[in-house]
Amino acid sequence: MKLNKLSFIALSFFACLFLVFLVSYDYHLVRATDDKKPKIHILFIGNSYTFVNDLPTQLETLASNEIRPVVADSVTEGGATLKKHWNDGKALAAIKKGGWDYVVLQEHSTFGSTLVVNDIAQLNDPTDFYTYARLFDAEIKKVGAKTLFYMTWARQNAPQNQAIIAKTYMTIAGELHDDVVPVGLGWATSLKERPSLLLYQADKSHPNPDGTFLAACVFYVKLYHKSPAGFFGSIDVTAHDAKFLQTVAWETVQQQNEQPVNANKHAESINQP
Repeated sequence: MKLNKLSFIALSFFACLFLVFLVSYDYHLVRATDDKKPKIHILFIGNSYTFVNDLPTQLETLASNEIRPVVADSVTEGGATLKKHWNDGKALAAIKKGGWDYVVLQEHSTFGSTLVVNDIAQLNDPTDFYTYARLFDAEIKKVGAKTLFYMTWARQNAPQNQAIIAKTYMTIAGELHDDVVPVGLGWATSLKERPSLLLYQADKSHPNPDGTFLAACVFYVKLYHKSPAGFFGSIDVTAHDAKFLQTVAWETVQQQNEQPVNANKHAESINQP
């Protein structure tokens, strides 16, 4: 009897070891297969409009089940302009490493230093934006990547600026034969259709989780040419709000694709009462 008990214990022990082996083997097999999947490699260059709520990670999560999921990296600094990124050299060094499918360029939300008049942040002349966008774009194309311009949104107390922001991004993208991710137009549409769904933090500038989720959805539509409906990021957004924001993202990019040169007219129409 004692021998049988010992035999049972020994068999149980080896069975457990075998199960651990199988689980470990399966894990490494899946991981190896996942590592071999082709991916979309994206480098984000920007500031807090990119790193607040971690937009790159939200996009990765949305696209995690795609045949070609997104792998994102970023070079960001609070308040940075493209001029500052160029002069610092870190963004250029990251580009030159190569291996990117896309490099995302996000300019400062007011195109430079923020001058506030009557509690409203004023937009700067976009000359520096254009200059450093051209410089970055040339380097991006040297490594075989494509440039995506991340169109940002107007401040909460200055919605009239969205048309100017949209036109500015579309102008430089058109000159360089690049594409624009119209996040700002998506924000404007969302705020018009559901003004009760706030996208801003209390500072009337930076995105709250809903705002970042909408931005990620617009990027998703631009990259995969399909609706992100049914997919959720790793951010705190209700299912009801997520469905609405995903619809807004899809419709925004579709409208941009139909009339790419009239994106500024889209923004102007959104701002009409």
